[in-house]
Amino acid sequence: MRNQLHRLLLLFGGLLLIFFTGSLNVVWAQTSASVNLTFPDTSKFPLISAFLDIHNAQGNFIRGLKQTQVTILEDNQRLAVKELSELNPGVQFILALNPGRSMAIRNAEGVSRYDLISMVLRDWIVASGKPSQDDLSLLISGAPEITHLPDTSQWQTTLDAYQLETRGDTVSLDVLTRALEIASDPTTRSGMGRVVVFITSPPDEDVAVGLQSLAGRANQQGIHINIVLVSTPDMFLSPVAIQLHTLAEQTNGKFFGFSGVEDFPNFEDYLENSRHIYSLLYESRLATPGDHQIGVEVQVDDQLVSSTPLIFNVNVQAPVPIFVSPPTEISRASLTQSAEEQAPFFPVSQPLDILVEFPDGFPRSIVTATLYVDNAAIIVNTKSPFEHFNWDISQYTTSGEHHIRVEVVDSLGIQGTTIETPVHITVANPSKAAFITRPKNRPFLAVLAILLAGSVLALVLILGGRIKPRSHMKPVSSEAKTVPVKRLLTRKPIDPLTQPLPVKSETAGRHLPLWMDRFQWPQRRSTTKAIAFLVHLTEDNDLESGTVPPIPLTGARISVGRDPIHATLVIDNPSIEPLHAILQLETDTYRLSDAGSVGGTWVNYAPVSQEGTLLEHGDLIHIGRVGFRFTLRQPSRIRKPVIMPEEPPQ
Repeated sequence: MRNQLHRLLLLFGGLLLIFFTGSLNVVWAQTSASVNLTFPDTSKFPLISAFLDIHNAQGNFIRGLKQTQVTILEDNQRLAVKELSELNPGVQFILALNPGRSMAIRNAEGVSRYDLISMVLRDWIVASGKPSQDDLSLLISGAPEITHLPDTSQWQTTLDAYQLETRGDTVSLDVLTRALEIASDPTTRSGMGRVVVFITSPPDEDVAVGLQSLAGRANQQGIHINIVLVSTPDMFLSPVAIQLHTLAEQTNGKFFGFSGVEDFPNFEDYLENSRHIYSLLYESRLATPGDHQIGVEVQVDDQLVSSTPLIFNVNVQAPVPIFVSPPTEISRASLTQSAEEQAPFFPVSQPLDILVEFPDGFPRSIVTATLYVDNAAIIVNTKSPFEHFNWDISQYTTSGEHHIRVEVVDSLGIQGTTIETPVHITVANPSKAAFITRPKNRPFLAVLAILLAGSVLALVLILGGRIKPRSHMKPVSSEAKTVPVKRLLTRKPIDPLTQPLPVKSETAGRHLPLWMDRFQWPQRRSTTKAIAFLVHLTEDNDLESGTVPPIPLTGARISVGRDPIHATLVIDNPSIEPLHAILQLETDTYRLSDAGSVGGTWVNYAPVSQEGTLLEHGDLIHIGRVGFRFTLRQPSRIRKPVIMPEEPPQ
């Protein structure tokens, strides 16, 4: 009973259709414009692209659409379109022939309906030419299929070889189902339209349920199904015909009833409206992972047309900033080395760099980057470079541990932060150990050294008898030195047997008192000759005048720095660190290596690593900003001349 009622309702709908169209030969039309949005491409997130297919009430593609007429609906948030382009990429076209007994009926001239359709197809093949920008497939029920052809030549060969057979087989929708499968294959070019033209005899059964399933699949893939029903005119009002009408309408296709006397439509009419499509691009504002909804609204004249919403997934994640070689300890010291003087500590700043990674694989621009020290915002970068910070550490005058981290915000407003990194700042108090390194003390030290050297020389000359100091005793008169003659005559003779003979003292001829022998006097030692020298250079890399003597290099390992506790060769300059570089003796020369300094070590304007560079006679050396010329006492070879740069290394 319900089936009979359903058929009566369909018959009534067909009569109404005839009443409003005035003809049995109907091209099924829509009542309003329709818009279809393809599944979005998120490979360049947050930029998302999709294709837009829009037709008017007559089923014709709407040309000349403006960017301002299109609005994106993303999770019910209205977003503007950044780009809108009209394309003509071609069509993925599948012709599906479903022959039955109705196609074998001939007209008064003896030409069957199938022959009439074949002639129209051949005319279209000749008109379309080859090669074609379309992707072509031909399916005939009961015959081998040919798919994805670049031109129509094989079409014509297949049509010419096919002989219509009507042996009373049941007419089903199997060939239409197969056509939708082929139309769903990936297209050879992005944005190609997908069109199926289904030419069929009336199916032998009620196919309403199957057609609804096919309509859903077609809409998901954006496939337009055009249907040509080949039969007698009275079949155009049957329930099956009305179901086919509905399928064409739901997929933005056209329906045509052909009885053999009507003018068969041009096949190009089915394809032209699907050759064009719009490509759109917009910037997403999604900030959470998971499923999201997208749709589009188009303003067409006075009508606002909306697409069916689509569900898509985006695995968006927060950015991950990472410190690049963060310091674990920073040493600060005063150049004055005097507790009484108020002088700044160096260094006054510490450079910090980060690297931002996007674990979701969608790189995005950074809008802000903030450096936090002990949970307090110290530096906020609002413009490029976002990855670099210059941390001011001049405020830290006592030793202590501090914690640093960086927080970044990307263009979607998603925050990411580094792990909290501890940094220990050591502030060295001024000491007396580097008194000799202070420039203002050098004149005093020179005078003191001269006085000490003079005193030592005078002592040596006195002890050696070269200088005889005057006696402060009363001088003996000349009378005391003269022996009277009378006394000489009356002096008794000295008997060597009865009188003791004077014994020569062991100290005779010596000018040193006996108590001086108690001291162990240092023996003269031969001085070690220097293997090489460091000659001071001016800021213009010229040799210093003779007032600054070369620095001899005699040790096997010489440490260079500003702190006398860590360095054997002390250089007082702000650009030099407490321990800056190492000179290691190798055979007949030295190897210069950097000790991990910030200011760097350079040989002939090339940076020196911690592995070091073997020095040669005449090399130009910069330790921080202090320049030297390296010379060997006995050079065996000389490096090629160094070309002086326009500016000294910074």
